[in-house]
Amino acid sequence: MMSLRSILGAFVGAGLLSACGGSALSSSTPAADGPPVTTQMRAASPRTHRPDTGANLYVVNYDTNTVTVYAPGGESPQRTISNRLNSPYKLAFDASGNLYVGNLFGYDANGNVRVYARGKGLLLRTIHQGVSDPGPLAFDASGDLYVGNQSANNVTVYAPGEDSVLRTIPNTIDPVALAFDGSGNLYVANYIGQKVTVYAPGSTSVLRTITEGISDPVALAFDASGNLYVANGYNSTVTVYAPGSTSVLRTISQGISSPQALSFDGKGHLYVGNFGTNAVTVYPPNSQNVLRKVSQGVNDPIALAFDSSEYLYVANLIGHTVTVYTPGGRSLLRTISEGISYPIFLAFGP
Repeated sequence: MMSLRSILGAFVGAGLLSACGGSALSSSTPAADGPPVTTQMRAASPRTHRPDTGANLYVVNYDTNTVTVYAPGGESPQRTISNRLNSPYKLAFDASGNLYVGNLFGYDANGNVRVYARGKGLLLRTIHQGVSDPGPLAFDASGDLYVGNQSANNVTVYAPGEDSVLRTIPNTIDPVALAFDGSGNLYVANYIGQKVTVYAPGSTSVLRTITEGISDPVALAFDASGNLYVANGYNSTVTVYAPGSTSVLRTISQGISSPQALSFDGKGHLYVGNFGTNAVTVYPPNSQNVLRKVSQGVNDPIALAFDSSEYLYVANLIGHTVTVYTPGGRSLLRTISEGISYPIFLAFGP
């Protein structure tokens, strides 16, 4: 069974776990974190901005074994999915909009992936075979599901709608993040393995391995030019690699402290969730210099996402909130706390 340190990318180092009282997901919040955030503490919503629109917000709440769903602009859950969830960690949507949730512990000794009908809490099926403490989930262009199994040190692949393993990708060590480039190559961040391994579409053999500049990789992202960005938790950097390269193109360190999440907005700005400084730092395209810092309402940012209107959403793990910022991440629009408890992942879906 994997440890909580491995589950959360080690919170990027022993110092952060110590600061959180030794157990990142204990039932009590350390006194240093202050009182829990309540709905009465929400920031006023400026009326000069258009409301955020598009898909619903899905939040994975590790502590309460739920996924809470919020309508665009909503602060109260539209619905709560809890049927057979236990220690949910990551989620993904297939092409039909069905929801896949990876559960680390509980009803199955090695965890599982639960599948729910589009836009509902109806449990369709459960994927058991090949699943072992499932971390990241991802779909390729063909609709195949990829599951990073952090205890088994592999990635298992499932054909659309299937529960049996199609193929197994070995040579991964604690896979904590998956991403596909524009050519369909799979990139795997190996946290304990201290490397990023790359696989050609449909292959189980390593195409290349990236080790230069890698130190406890916890997140992956690609910019519009196909450059790879890797968040390195231990040395507090984001390293950048040109398409197909294993050598560091540049290293971003300004404003970086225990990074846990990476995302790009529609203008190509890089957003980095810094667990160590309770801030999201923003960088212009191809730059190593901080453009601005988002800190109001941020408390241990673990995940980032943008809606269709370019509003920034930040999952604050120890803060027990999701904070929402106007386009460009310029100001706090509102704080979502109802239904939120240790939000570990968020995404938009039907």
